Amino acid sequence: MLSQKNVEAVTGIPARVFLDTIRAPGFPLPVTKLGKLRLVPREAFVAYLRARNEEPASPRRLLVPRARRPGRAAGRSRCASRGSARRPWPRGIPPRRPT
Repeated sequence: MLSQKNVEAVTGIPARVFLDTIRAPGFPLPVTKLGKLRLVPREAFVAYLRARNEEPASPRRLLVPRARRPGRAAGRSRCASRGSARRPWPRGIPPRRPT
């Protein structure tokens, strides 16, 4: 039996992808629930993955991630270069001055 705990070692796919796959409508294999574990037959799941790999890609699987917008450094916001990213108070409200 294959579960979300050992699926990555056997197939190389992450546990989250495994869980999304077995919860998808139309999943053909029986899923056994044992507490929080979701179990499927190992050989049948590997055969299902192979068959799914051989069929033509659906439009959803052809989606490509959006390209990075040009001109932005990785990990920095638009405002970071202007120095406003670390402002400790909201814009337009000056900080309190001690009296």
